[in-house]
Amino acid sequence: MEEGGSQPDAMDVGAALREAREQRGLSLNRLSQATKITVTILQAIETNRRDMLPGGIFLRGFVRAYAREIGLNPEDTVRQYLDQFEPVTHVVESAKPGTGEVRVEHAPVVSGAEHDEAERRATRIQWIGLVILVIGVAAYHTATWWRAPAPPAAHSTPLANAPEIARPSSSGGSPTVATARLEAATTGELTAAGPIAGDLLHLDIQAQGLCWLSATVDGTRDVYRLMQPGEQHTIEVHDEAVLHVGDPAAFAFSINGRAGRVLGRLGEAVTVRITPQNYREFLRRSPSP
Repeated sequence: MEEGGSQPDAMDVGAALREAREQRGLSLNRLSQATKITVTILQAIETNRRDMLPGGIFLRGFVRAYAREIGLNPEDTVRQYLDQFEPVTHVVESAKPGTGEVRVEHAPVVSGAEHDEAERRATRIQWIGLVILVIGVAAYHTATWWRAPAPPAAHSTPLANAPEIARPSSSGGSPTVATARLEAATTGELTAAGPIAGDLLHLDIQAQGLCWLSATVDGTRDVYRLMQPGEQHTIEVHDEAVLHVGDPAAFAFSINGRAGRVLGRLGEAVTVRITPQNYREFLRRSPSP
């Protein structure tokens, strides 16, 4: 597509992009097919809905692809679009100690190249931190494996290897461990009964279409990207998982092998918090007999 033509106004670049698209007779569906960007994201770009858009290089890539397809200069359009949300200069006020004099200065302008370099530097730091975390976890599990006790003797009974079973206290109170553990030890149906609070949750995620996903697991960011159709990802949760899903209609998941319900309507971003205590609220309900 040839680049050229007048550029969008910096104050409302989204509206200018929509007007340029309509002048070329392109519908949102046709533009989505040409750019491989969902209609939801394209609408968010045109309405300047920054809260529905990803950040960093993903937003730049979307705006760049949009501009290129409708014949505008991609780099100029990206710069003008981001200028709507990022102030060009910052006013700094400083006062001399012991005086009432106030001096107003303008902080230096940060160029797009410097902004990109800062983002790349932050991304490298995040990757280094992730590698250190993975090495630490591997070292911990290796040390734990070497210290693990020997397996029980072959003549041990099945009940001896079962999870701990609660016994009533001497005062006649109720057991301190749920009765479900006793049933699991004798019937082997712990998985079917679901995890007890504090146990590990296994989330299997699959993108059925282009879908933005941000997942923070136990306080650490695990996923922050645009997932491609058919892409899968597994998350292990100890305490909680906070998911921000850009398009619930293109997002499928299961918890411990059980299918999850639809989290929202087509094109409406949602944020959910899943824990071992509330995960059943996110499972698909079985049809009534």
